[in-house]
Amino acid sequence: MALELTPLDQIKECIKARSNFLLSGGAGCGKTHTLKEALEYIFNTSELRHNNVACITFTNAAADEIKSRIQNTNLYVSTIHEFLWSCIKQYQKELKQSLIILIRNEKEKARTGIRYDGDQDLTYDYFSNMSIEYREYKKLEAGIISHNEVLSLANFMFAKYPFLCRITKDRFPFIFIDEYQDTAMKVVEIFMEYLPADIGRADKKTACSLRKVTIGMFGDSMQSIYAYGVGNINNYVANGIVKEIPKPDNFRCSAAVINLLNKLRFDDIHQVASGQNKNVTGSATFLYSNKDVDLSDLKRHEIFSSWDFNASINTKELYLTHRLIAGKAGYGHLFAEYGNADRLIGDSKDNLMKHLFSINELIDQYLNKNYNDFIRKVKFQIKKLSDKKILRNNIDTLLNIQEKGSIGELIKLADEFSIYPIGDGLKEFISENESRHSVICQMPASESRVIYEYEQAYLPYSTQHNIKGTEFRNVLVVLDNGGWNLYNFKDLFGERPGHSTIERTQKIFYVCCSRAIENLVIFFPQPSTIVLNTAGEWFGEQNVIRVS
Repeated sequence: MALELTPLDQIKECIKARSNFLLSGGAGCGKTHTLKEALEYIFNTSELRHNNVACITFTNAAADEIKSRIQNTNLYVSTIHEFLWSCIKQYQKELKQSLIILIRNEKEKARTGIRYDGDQDLTYDYFSNMSIEYREYKKLEAGIISHNEVLSLANFMFAKYPFLCRITKDRFPFIFIDEYQDTAMKVVEIFMEYLPADIGRADKKTACSLRKVTIGMFGDSMQSIYAYGVGNINNYVANGIVKEIPKPDNFRCSAAVINLLNKLRFDDIHQVASGQNKNVTGSATFLYSNKDVDLSDLKRHEIFSSWDFNASINTKELYLTHRLIAGKAGYGHLFAEYGNADRLIGDSKDNLMKHLFSINELIDQYLNKNYNDFIRKVKFQIKKLSDKKILRNNIDTLLNIQEKGSIGELIKLADEFSIYPIGDGLKEFISENESRHSVICQMPASESRVIYEYEQAYLPYSTQHNIKGTEFRNVLVVLDNGGWNLYNFKDLFGERPGHSTIERTQKIFYVCCSRAIENLVIFFPQPSTIVLNTAGEWFGEQNVIRVS
């Protein structure tokens, strides 16, 4: 009887056959480790080792992790934006033409393009004496584009200019994409439709060459919690364009947590404990109250007797909304001004908050001595030794403003110091929200710093959107919708079966629960009988406990 091939063996078969594959695995299954093994297979196989491989990640942190695991001159590791920019940046003529077309499309046809609200007539002649540059901010009149523009331009250019497909495939016969579910559809189209030679295009004028490229994707559709992500590529799997390879291992969670996770998934992946956690029993408990409970009192319950809520490396509190966090975290004024966090934090933050986040991120990179990333992103140029001293003094000044000054002062000085110039995004915000901008600029700059630290998971509490990719020994999840209609935990637990919010609520709940290495506690305030019945099925009746 032939042994069933392991996920890695199946990936090797796909690599040898030069066919596309998708490694699908739940949280903690070791997808990144398998990606590393797939890379090692290519570089250790004589007929493959001379091929260049692009490994594309969702974040800089993920890119750094892969770089630390594998060093090979034929390996190119970068974020999605950096990779696409590297493919199109040298073709300035085509870049300028495409940029102008996309701006015109947005203005004239109201289609997805690139927004520009300035008065300048942006034509090819206007850009003739400047290069299009990619920075952290957008300033189209200066030829500067940012993250969103890179994706739009790359998608448009790969479809319009077939030589880009040929050059990219010649450069990288193998392309691996980590956390594919968080990738925008514009990006997936490039890899799944424009690049592969065996996928036909309706428009023969834009058809790619017959050069072969193998696309390998790694991820988990159950963890697609961001609005901009593609979520899944089931249509490409169904059409035979990609072979899906399931990976059922879970190297992270205890048996009790894995048991719950398997009940939450709505695909065919059934995880099993693997590696060192095979013998870790752990716990998954559902706490509830029939009246309002102060969270400080809740955390004094005996179930938390061994937890240290001040040690964020081991213990994390997760909330869906910021209403429960803003005051104690230290961004109460900003939260009160916005009324909710939809435009304040996360992937939907407005242009003012994006601007403040970027300022704080750059300061953080400098303080952490990530000088290469810092210099690449800022406008400030170091040409001589004295420039380094000026930069250090400027950073010290910004740190002082962060601590004692206002948000308006922070923005103004970051612009004057060429650390983070005021770009089109902030100008758009000011033109549309002049009153709000004026009020926020008077608020303490320290609140913007706290929000940045909060999003970076430096604090002991977090919203449920900010913890994907992390793990903690103990996790408390507070199920409170806070009036946010995108999610509803009552629906998840069965009050309105089939309601449209269930799938996205189930995904974010899954991500939260799968952060727990050993102990998981869910707190649900004032649940209905239907909710309690579902909790009993998922957690076991003995693990459903009333606290008041």
